[in-house]
Amino acid sequence: MGGSLYGGITDLPLIVTHSAPRSWFGDRAALLESRLWAERDAGYRGQTERMAAELRDNVVGRTLWAALDPGSRLFLASAEAVFRAHRDDPAFDFAAPAVEYAKAVEVEVNALLQRRSHETLGALRHLLLKDASVKQRLVG
Repeated sequence: MGGSLYGGITDLPLIVTHSAPRSWFGDRAALLESRLWAERDAGYRGQTERMAAELRDNVVGRTLWAALDPGSRLFLASAEAVFRAHRDDPAFDFAAPAVEYAKAVEVEVNALLQRRSHETLGALRHLLLKDASVKQRLVG
């Protein structure tokens, strides 16, 4: 076939073949240690449950732990389990645990704002910007 891919092709059609088919998920056994994702997830769930007990009993305390939103407790336990499992690995990307810690903070801030004023976050933002009495009531 003659011609150019960038114009001036005179002999059409241009047929391209590849001898080996693509195996997009060929290395999944190495990534998942030859287990199904549900099996791997069940293992992490056990680690998260153990970490939740560790945080409740030895780090945060039972009273404060009970005061946290259930979603916050889950985010904190999951983040801490991943962090502790990989803290000595300089090549590990700690973005996922950082995001989970941030989610815990977000859940607690949302819960605090909802308790102090029964408004959505967007409505609270608008009120804080436009109404000084609301700002005084929320901020103190």
